[in-house]
Amino acid sequence: MSSAMIPIYSYMQRYKKTILFGLLFLLAAACNAKPVSIKTTVKENNQSLLNERIRGGSENTYSEINIVEPTPASKAPDQAQSKPVSIPQTFSIPKTAEQTCNSDLECLVKAVKNNCQVFSATLNFSGDHPLAPAIASYSTTRAYEIKGSVSGKCEIIEKYISGKMQYIQSALDAEIKKGDLTQEYADQFKSIQEDAIKKAASKSASCIISSLDFVQHLTDYTQGYLYSDIPILIPVSVNNDPYSSSCKGALYNN
Repeated sequence: MSSAMIPIYSYMQRYKKTILFGLLFLLAAACNAKPVSIKTTVKENNQSLLNERIRGGSENTYSEINIVEPTPASKAPDQAQSKPVSIPQTFSIPKTAEQTCNSDLECLVKAVKNNCQVFSATLNFSGDHPLAPAIASYSTTRAYEIKGSVSGKCEIIEKYISGKMQYIQSALDAEIKKGDLTQEYADQFKSIQEDAIKKAASKSASCIISSLDFVQHLTDYTQGYLYSDIPILIPVSVNNDPYSSSCKGALYNN
């Protein structure tokens, strides 16, 4: 340490419990340096620490900055300046996977068309029962999660939330009156369907399908054409449906 710095060093040792900013100012004045340059160095140091924390590094890791190695006496002001720098615990960067369309069909369609952008949605569909059109109605709620693009296609996780079958009473009565159907058979069929729907609840499947085919599937279901659910409602030996045949998992028995 130079002879010019000894008095300043002794002064800091004697009054090290005094206000730190006062020490910085006195040290700068004694060295004939401008206080602004010291504040700039501290600011750069703090900004470097902040950037390192955001990147996920250690709180004690500093980026390379052009500063002189601090003496034991000058370390205290520097550390005092670094103390207030902290990241609030509530700070977070939104993740793409958290994006949701809720029950907005158009939102999900846009996400699919946008290179299988990661989104999720829960949708309701209703229409004719695929095994008893014009006699019974069928409604279902599904959860879809777009996982991303795989070899130019979309990877979609589909989960069956609930379903319901209900006869159109006037149509059923007409069929029974014509002799094409008996009440006993109608009751048996409904029981089988209710059991299949109950078993499907919470089952899921992973589907790898082109964006165009998936959008067409959603369009069909919105219009009440629910034929892709046939493998859910009854065992099939051959599945030629373009959507359900592209899915693997318990939901479609694949």
